[in-house]
Amino acid sequence: MPKDEERAQILEAIRFHTEVFGEHPRGWYTRRCSKNTITLAAEEGGFAYVADTYADDLPYWMRTDGRGQLIVPYTLDCNDMRFATPQGFNAGDRLFFLSQRQLRCAV
Repeated sequence: MPKDEERAQILEAIRFHTEVFGEHPRGWYTRRCSKNTITLAAEEGGFAYVADTYADDLPYWMRTDGRGQLIVPYTLDCNDMRFATPQGFNAGDRLFFLSQRQLRCAV
Protein backbone atom coordinates (compact mmCIF):
# COMPACT_ATOMS: atom_id res chain seq x y z
CA MET A 1 0.00 0.00 0.00
CA PRO A 2 1.38 3.45 -0.80
CA LYS A 3 2.52 5.46 2.22
CA ASP A 4 0.00 8.27 1.64
CA GLU A 5 -2.88 5.78 1.44
CA GLU A 6 -1.76 4.08 4.67
CA ARG A 7 -1.52 7.48 6.39
CA ALA A 8 -5.06 8.30 5.25
CA GLN A 9 -6.34 4.96 6.53
CA ILE A 10 -4.67 5.44 9.92
CA LEU A 11 -6.23 8.89 10.23
CA GLU A 12 -9.64 7.51 9.23
CA ALA A 13 -9.37 4.73 11.82
CA ILE A 14 -8.50 7.32 14.50
CA ARG A 15 -11.40 9.53 13.42
CA PHE A 16 -13.83 6.61 13.52
CA HIS A 17 -12.59 5.40 16.92
CA THR A 18 -12.92 8.90 18.33
CA GLU A 19 -16.44 9.24 16.91
CA VAL A 20 -17.58 5.91 18.36
CA PHE A 21 -15.84 6.01 21.75
CA GLY A 22 -15.63 9.75 22.31
CA GLU A 23 -11.87 9.84 22.75
CA HIS A 24 -8.67 9.41 20.81
CA PRO A 25 -7.23 5.86 20.98
CA ARG A 26 -4.55 5.51 23.65
CA GLY A 27 -2.34 3.21 21.60
CA TRP A 28 -1.96 1.78 18.14
CA TYR A 29 -1.80 -1.80 16.85
CA THR A 30 -2.57 -2.51 13.20
CA ARG A 31 -1.81 -6.23 13.25
CA ARG A 32 -0.79 -6.34 9.59
CA CYS A 33 1.71 -3.53 9.29
CA SER A 34 3.96 -2.26 6.53
CA LYS A 35 7.48 -0.88 6.77
CA ASN A 36 5.88 2.57 7.27
CA THR A 37 3.25 1.81 9.92
CA ILE A 38 5.28 2.52 13.05
CA THR A 39 6.63 5.79 11.69
CA LEU A 40 3.20 6.91 10.44
CA ALA A 41 1.54 6.08 13.77
CA ALA A 42 4.32 7.86 15.68
CA GLU A 43 4.06 10.90 13.39
CA GLU A 44 0.35 11.13 14.18
CA GLY A 45 1.54 12.01 17.64
CA GLY A 46 -1.26 11.19 20.00
CA PHE A 47 -0.47 7.67 21.13
CA ALA A 48 0.91 6.62 24.49
CA TYR A 49 2.36 3.59 22.70
CA VAL A 50 2.63 1.88 19.32
CA ALA A 51 2.63 -1.94 19.34
CA ASP A 52 3.16 -2.74 15.65
CA THR A 53 6.50 -4.49 16.03
CA TYR A 54 7.86 -7.86 17.02
CA ALA A 55 11.38 -6.42 17.31
CA ASP A 56 11.98 -7.10 20.99
CA ASP A 57 10.48 -8.48 24.17
CA LEU A 58 10.84 -5.21 26.07
CA PRO A 59 9.43 -1.74 25.38
CA TYR A 60 11.80 0.84 23.93
CA TRP A 61 11.78 4.46 22.75
CA MET A 62 12.00 5.55 19.12
CA ARG A 63 12.64 9.12 18.00
CA THR A 64 10.65 10.45 15.09
CA ASP A 65 10.01 14.05 14.07
CA GLY A 66 12.09 15.22 17.05
CA ARG A 67 9.95 13.52 19.70
CA GLY A 68 9.99 10.20 21.45
CA GLN A 69 7.47 7.43 20.86
CA LEU A 70 7.13 4.48 23.21
CA ILE A 71 7.17 1.21 21.29
CA VAL A 72 5.63 -1.76 23.12
CA PRO A 73 6.39 -4.82 20.99
CA TYR A 74 3.65 -7.35 20.50
CA THR A 75 5.05 -10.47 22.11
CA LEU A 76 4.13 -13.84 20.72
CA ASP A 77 4.01 -15.60 24.09
CA CYS A 78 2.67 -13.09 26.66
CA ASN A 79 -0.59 -12.03 25.05
CA ASP A 80 -4.19 -13.09 24.61
CA MET A 81 -3.54 -14.70 21.22
CA ARG A 82 -2.83 -17.98 22.98
CA PHE A 83 -6.52 -18.21 23.88
CA ALA A 84 -7.45 -18.10 20.18
CA THR A 85 -5.50 -21.18 19.11
CA PRO A 86 -5.77 -24.80 20.27
CA GLN A 87 -2.13 -25.01 21.39
CA GLY A 88 -2.56 -21.94 23.61
CA PHE A 89 -3.52 -21.54 27.25
CA ASN A 90 -6.46 -23.57 28.48
CA ALA A 91 -7.29 -21.30 31.43
CA GLY A 92 -6.85 -17.63 32.33
CA ASP A 93 -4.51 -18.36 35.22
CA ARG A 94 -1.95 -19.88 32.77
CA LEU A 95 -1.49 -16.47 31.12
CA PHE A 96 -1.27 -14.84 34.56
CA PHE A 97 1.48 -17.22 35.75
CA LEU A 98 3.48 -16.86 32.54
CA SER A 99 3.21 -13.05 32.66
CA GLN A 100 4.17 -13.05 36.34
CA ARG A 101 7.33 -15.09 35.61
CA GLN A 102 8.23 -12.82 32.69
CA LEU A 103 7.90 -9.70 34.88
CA ARG A 104 10.00 -11.24 37.66
CA CYS A 105 12.76 -11.91 35.15
CA ALA A 106 12.56 -8.35 33.81
CA VAL A 107 13.01 -6.65 37.20
